[in-house]
Amino acid sequence: INRLVVAYNGMLNRIADHTSRLKQTNLDLEQRNMDLDRAHKQFLTTFSVSKQIAALPDLKNICSFLVKTLQDIVECNNISIVVFDNDKKIPYLTLDNNYIALKTDHYDVLYDQACQKQSPIFLRNDAIKILPLQKTDKMPTRMAIFPFHHHHQVLGAILIVCPDDC
Repeated sequence: INRLVVAYNGMLNRIADHTSRLKQTNLDLEQRNMDLDRAHKQFLTTFSVSKQIAALPDLKNICSFLVKTLQDIVECNNISIVVFDNDKKIPYLTLDNNYIALKTDHYDVLYDQACQKQSPIFLRNDAIKILPLQKTDKMPTRMAIFPFHHHHQVLGAILIVCPDDC
């Protein structure tokens, strides 16, 4: 009887272990399913945005559309896009519907930030203050810079600025 009890307890332990592994596998599959759903939604959003961009007539409209679209997606709504005219060394800044040509001496500062090896780039306080961007009542404490490239050349960057309460 003692051997049967030991064998039965061993079998219960193996069943419990197997059940535990099945539960973990199930959780892993659920997580992968959620990741796949998120990737699918991201793909559909990217496709939709690309399709809408293709119908826009010029860079100014494309930048304004992207800022508006990103403001609908991202929690921080203080979003702008800087586009570099690399031949003339002029940065253009898009804020909401405003498309502003910045001074040529601002080009190097912005371009150098966008060309850093790590991407995205995260800036804090003093590093933000040196950027030639519009100053607001509430100075941001954090900024994320997401450069975009074409054939290894930085064409511009998406700037997402966050105040303290972001």
